[in-house]
Amino acid sequence: MKRLIQIWIWSAPVAVQGCGSLICTEMGCAGTLMLTIDGTELVDGSSYALSVDMGEDGTERCEWIWSDESGADTDCARVDEDGRVLLDLVLGMGVTPESITVTLEEDSEALISHEVEPEWSEPYYPNGEACDAGIGCSSASIALEMD
Repeated sequence: MKRLIQIWIWSAPVAVQGCGSLICTEMGCAGTLMLTIDGTELVDGSSYALSVDMGEDGTERCEWIWSDESGADTDCARVDEDGRVLLDLVLGMGVTPESITVTLEEDSEALISHEVEPEWSEPYYPNGEACDAGIGCSSASIALEMD
């Protein structure tokens, strides 16, 4: 039994800091940004692009062609039964931009473009705040309406 315990300890991903007082795993986590645009009236056969510009954290872009029969031909965004455009982004640890620019285009013409400041949740630290060096995972929701 003693040998099995030693093998498990050597194979577990841990980091020891100081005099053995802090033992950390290498578990990670992911934050999310949930975006909803209400009041959209999508036109059959039109092409759409939804961009989320997060500054230094990069830009996410989703493109699709709308069909009244089959909906959006994409797996990056969806349109619910009420016609709202929905996008869920998975964000890495520590990604919490102060401002985000959301743009929805129809046939290369901007329908909506808003800069918003997300209200991020308190960060989650999968290994504890000390182990994760204060870099956790947070989530936010943004709801926009067409003008």
